[in-house]
Amino acid sequence: MLGPDRQAEWVEENRQVVDFAFAEFMKSGEWPTVAAARRHFARQRQAIDIAAVAASRPRRPGEVRQLQEEWLRLGIRELQYVPNASPLVEVCLAIARRAAEIYRSLDDSELKVASDDPAVAAVAGGDNMLVLRGGALLLRGEHPSPVGGGNLNDDGWQLVLNEVAVLDFENVASASAFRGGTERHPRS
Repeated sequence: MLGPDRQAEWVEENRQVVDFAFAEFMKSGEWPTVAAARRHFARQRQAIDIAAVAASRPRRPGEVRQLQEEWLRLGIRELQYVPNASPLVEVCLAIARRAAEIYRSLDDSELKVASDDPAVAAVAGGDNMLVLRGGALLLRGEHPSPVGGGNLNDDGWQLVLNEVAVLDFENVASASAFRGGTERHPRS
């Protein structure tokens, strides 16, 4: 199991790159490529080995990676140490909690959580679609995740619950608790 201290150390050691990757994600909804980050820092005359930074990100239990990382992807494990990412992490936790609530509910409606769900929107500060959309995108990239596929567009999103893992994220109040849910389902 990977300790949170190593995650925090990696974020701090690579603060400029992490901040750049997070800013790009919030602008576009996509993580930047290693090549785009390399060029960004080269333009600033900063010699940072972006490929080494991406390769040195601590692995999640059971995580399999490409020999050379193409993208600078960050997850909740890393973003919990990025102050500007706090609203996004909180929205992810709210989505996870709400997904478990929906799964356990007596209502036989569809097993989906949506951006207009009052419990999720309240954490995002109301109709903050930038944070809501980012939270959905980030959560879909986690493994395992309490949600699976769904649809995202400029007006909102709906995410289908991952029935295999959703209850592992019930009552997650922190990124550490979220990490516990992901570690119960390592990649095979």
